[in-house]
Amino acid sequence: MNKLKFFDAFSGIGGFNIALERAGFECMGFCDNDPYANQLYLAFLCKDNEVFYNDIRTIDTSTMPDFDIFCGGFPCQSFSIAGKRRGFEDTRGTLFFELARILRDKKPKYFILENVKGLLNHDGGRTFATIIEVLTDLGYQVQWQVLNSKFFGVPQNRERVYIVGCYGAECTGKIFPLTGCDSENISEIRKHPINPPNAHQGGRIYCPDGIGSCLVANAGSGKTGLYCINKPRFDKYKQSDIVETLKVGGDTPLMKIRNGTKKGYDEAGPGDGINLAFPNSKTRRGRVGKGCSQTLDTNCNMGTIDDYRIRRLTPLECFRLQGFPDAMVQQARELGISDAQLYKMAGNAVTVNVAEAVARKLAEVVYGTT
Repeated sequence: MNKLKFFDAFSGIGGFNIALERAGFECMGFCDNDPYANQLYLAFLCKDNEVFYNDIRTIDTSTMPDFDIFCGGFPCQSFSIAGKRRGFEDTRGTLFFELARILRDKKPKYFILENVKGLLNHDGGRTFATIIEVLTDLGYQVQWQVLNSKFFGVPQNRERVYIVGCYGAECTGKIFPLTGCDSENISEIRKHPINPPNAHQGGRIYCPDGIGSCLVANAGSGKTGLYCINKPRFDKYKQSDIVETLKVGGDTPLMKIRNGTKKGYDEAGPGDGINLAFPNSKTRRGRVGKGCSQTLDTNCNMGTIDDYRIRRLTPLECFRLQGFPDAMVQQARELGISDAQLYKMAGNAVTVNVAEAVARKLAEVVYGTT
């Protein structure tokens, strides 16, 4: 049976590309307007037969190759709880209609779309209702589910809504509900060849197996290396008053955060999200499970305990939290791409493991495999 072909819109660094090709599909083209992401995509993923567009708004659909699956993580800033949530009033929100235009003109048999969980309840659910209405009016049967990356083999608490459509009334087979496995933990590896001791971020990286270290929410700045985050605020509270680190039950790090109450300290073990920049904040200290990180954003301002000091996660660690191969970071280093851009790429990406699980379920429906 011939492989079904797909087009990767808002491709970023190719999370959907890797996921769908692993599931047995073939990429025909991609589109993104981030020059650094495109540079890495072209160097690491792109094949000779793939076409490239740098702006979805200017795509002439008559020039596009034929494809069976349309996929894309369309811009989420308009719908995210981290933004102003202006939805379709924001020009980024209207880029959904560019997706709809391509679906209307090309009529691929299937599509897979991804966005933030906040899309579901934006504007009281009216935004999502509009999206579903547009897709169904185009002739697609639509189904969706919120999936969390931490249940698909990567230690990151990242909830995203996946929307799958099939064109025509004869479509059969359900993609959702889709269940994942337990999340991986994070173990330490020293002196990794991609991050030697004298390289970025102090030379320690984490890979998805073993016992997890404590991950810190929103911990970091634009600097690199081993350091305590948000230094002016940290100095204001005095380090000795805020943080103590000690060993409990062997080598397990435990952090004590002074909380201003009679008890004096909040205790947090491995896997707890702790924001030292806001030690008294209850809303910014989410706990997401042992050995699991908070959701990466485009700054990847996340930290970890390293020999009882706090440092920012490396770009390699952030790529691993999104399920990307280590070789992509090596390729980016060779291209001279900065840490700041790598953090942005990781935060904007779809989690490969989750997209692959959706794609494999679609492959079962399409190819009749199990």
